[in-house]
Amino acid sequence: MNKSEITNIKPFGLVVFYNKIIRYYGVGRYLHLSALIGLYFSFLGASKIFYLLNISDKIITIIPWFLLLVTSISLSIIAELDVRGRYQNYKQVKEKLYKFGYDERIVRLYMHSNCQRDAVRVAGYDLGYHKVINKYFYDKGYRWYHILPDAFINNPMILFSKEFWIKILFTDYYQLKYFYW
Repeated sequence: MNKSEITNIKPFGLVVFYNKIIRYYGVGRYLHLSALIGLYFSFLGASKIFYLLNISDKIITIIPWFLLLVTSISLSIIAELDVRGRYQNYKQVKEKLYKFGYDERIVRLYMHSNCQRDAVRVAGYDLGYHKVINKYFYDKGYRWYHILPDAFINNPMILFSKEFWIKILFTDYYQLKYFYW
């Protein structure tokens, strides 16, 4: 086989699927953990509701558990929608870094939340830029405990804005041009 035949080999479907799952996990580790915690509390709330409905006919006894159930299900859904958005960021950054090489202007666009930084780190790791990206984030003052987005730190009332939630939860799908994952 010559070099052009080797580069035209497409990876097997399970290899692509496996690599997508690994990257999907990598860009949203903390968000997946939040979703699992939310699921745990939703099962806890649902089981307590069923238990209380069997032993009592007073609806008032289940209200706190119902609120826990709704809140924890909402947490899980929001966390997984956020992971989907960060995976789209990962794909965008990976293709930009591949096309233009490492450039601080590209990385700077995605440094304002921990989840976006994770997406950039995973993309950088795929392309061999992880050391310089980690150093860039470190030099900008970001540490492992900087979890909340900068927009929330600057203005906590941003949680009540429609634009914030649309940007976080409904990131547009990005189709890769140069990679399978």
